[in-house]
Amino acid sequence: MEDKSTPDEERALDQFMEGNVRADRLTELCDALAFRIRALKSDLARDPAPAERKDLEKRLSEARRQLSVLQQEQAISQFVEDSVRVTLRDETLPSAEPSEFDDEEGE
Repeated sequence: MEDKSTPDEERALDQFMEGNVRADRLTELCDALAFRIRALKSDLARDPAPAERKDLEKRLSEARRQLSVLQQEQAISQFVEDSVRVTLRDETLPSAEPSEFDDEEGE
């Protein structure tokens, strides 16, 4: 969902998230970690000594695990934030007259 939150929505989101990291920040962290993974792969590609290779492979494995966790957290945070936005926006829409949605005799 494109983020065009109003200041009131942002305040509500901050309050609802209760100090948890917001989705946009998690996206930034994922991008930084993905950059680090590319750097580790590049270091591995230069054919390091066996001891260094083992260390690089260990660091790469850990970075991939962390990226997976961050991506899951980002998806959850984005879902929660989008849900809060939809709820806030639905509350500001005028209610429709019930007759507009009544099914008239099988139609």
